Amino acid sequence: MNFEVTLEQFSGPLDLMLYLIKDKKLDLFDLNIVDLADQYIAFLDGIREQKLEIASEYLSELAGLIEYKSKRLLPRDKSELDASDVEDEEQNLVRRLIEYQRYKEVSIELAQRFEERSRQHDKPLSTGLFKQIKKELSESITYDQTPYDLMNAMQKVMDRFRIANPMDVSIERVELSIDDVIDDIRKIFVGDEVLSLEFVLEQSPSLQHLLMSFLAVLDMLRMGELKVNYQGEAVYLKGAFL
Repeated sequence: MNFEVTLEQFSGPLDLMLYLIKDKKLDLFDLNIVDLADQYIAFLDGIREQKLEIASEYLSELAGLIEYKSKRLLPRDKSELDASDVEDEEQNLVRRLIEYQRYKEVSIELAQRFEERSRQHDKPLSTGLFKQIKKELSESITYDQTPYDLMNAMQKVMDRFRIANPMDVSIERVELSIDDVIDDIRKIFVGDEVLSLEFVLEQSPSLQHLLMSFLAVLDMLRMGELKVNYQGEAVYLKGAFL
């Protein structure tokens, strides 16, 4: 195991597992979870040997993998009653990994779309902003949700903004603060009002503000200040900070 790779390179335990699956040439769609558990345990043991801190989310997944491995390696006559539970755990982990992998692909696609559209302007937006969007996407929404819906909602707003402002190629020179944008979004929500993601984003006066608003929404979702609900292709938000 090459411990030159550190936890700081991963957005969470699922990201680490996908790295280990790729690094050890395991088959995600026919995954031997005991093998994955061994690699995960060995990796974290290496981190511990370096006396580096391990985030609680990694330890939580570690406990789950150790429990799974112990169940799987028990003599069959002792574990028959739990066989269905073990199968459910296998399917759940594989489903989460597949969904997270798809989620990462979507985040990359979204960042690429933003970049392509920014090139239509005389002054493209900073590539650092696209990297930040990609990072925020990988850390915000829970994986049982549908990231494609978020991406499509954002795409619709960007398309409408481009059509409504065909000659607007200016870039705001004032540096926007995520905290300021979050405060602006908080002011939009009144009581227990439910608003569409598109409506929230459409309050943005410029393309740069639009992108920053999307980042702010992702940040608020991760912090639990907003709750998301999907109805068909529509994405709705409800304030949880009141």
